[in-house]
Amino acid sequence: MTGAPDVTVIIPTRNRRALLQECLDSLRRQEGVPWEAIVVDDASTDDSWRWLAQLDDPRVSAIRQEVPQRQAVARNRALPMARGRHVLFLDDDDLLTPGALAVLSAALDANPQAVAAVGTREDWFTAQGYRRRQTHPRGRGPRDITMALLAGWSAIPSQTLLVTDVVRAVGGYAPELVPCDDRDLMHKVTRHGPVVLCPEVVVIYRITPTQWRPANVRQLRERVARRAIRELPKSQWRRALRIRRLVRLVDDAEDRCTTGSPLRALTPLVQALLTAPTVLLSPMIGPWVARRLAGRLARRLIPAPSV
Repeated sequence: MTGAPDVTVIIPTRNRRALLQECLDSLRRQEGVPWEAIVVDDASTDDSWRWLAQLDDPRVSAIRQEVPQRQAVARNRALPMARGRHVLFLDDDDLLTPGALAVLSAALDANPQAVAAVGTREDWFTAQGYRRRQTHPRGRGPRDITMALLAGWSAIPSQTLLVTDVVRAVGGYAPELVPCDDRDLMHKVTRHGPVVLCPEVVVIYRITPTQWRPANVRQLRERVARRAIRELPKSQWRRALRIRRLVRLVDDAEDRCTTGSPLRALTPLVQALLTAPTVLLSPMIGPWVARRLAGRLARRLIPAPSV
């Protein structure tokens, strides 16, 4: 390969060769943006490494970890090798849509002060056999998303193009915070500048019944948020802590939708509205919370189809 690429795509993988092949195929369909891919094989025991070693594509390189260390370590290992001005951390079971890299790259090029561009994603519920476009804020202009992140909004790595030098400057991913290390990275990166939100769908995100989430995920998210708040100017602490109270109230409402009478969710929702009305009703957070609670209600009120 001659000349530095604009985008480096880092793909950690373990024992999912067929999915990895589909993922790389979606990357090869990208046009208009010079790219390179670094695949990190996290000690696969299937034929992934053998298949990677036989690839005949100068844009794709591969490295192997002999001991499994999970995604955060794999991503960090490849980061020093990235030659692109921008970097995207693509999961091996996700699929880039045609033109995704061009859309995200153009957004960053048009807004040189921005540290990231985030596109819309489409969730693919593989077991149920349907897809759903995620709620995404409107407007393309760069914006400070600090408070939105504290309120619980997030973007997966596969839909987020980052400025490589900024990711390196903040130290990459924190392995001790898995699976909330991506939230932590966004907090660290966005302290350095605004984010451009793109309405185009840039990735198909598979959701499977076997996806792992620890029982203490809310505690991990709170740990990440508290860590981020400590880095804010003290003048913003009061608002930030109020937003975190809003998050706990929305969590309570979600639990009540799941386990009790849905009407019981009204109390924490009213409290949340009184706690941080401008955040809960904002175009970035409001639709996201509404869809989250509507999903819980639907799963409770509509019986699952028999098989």
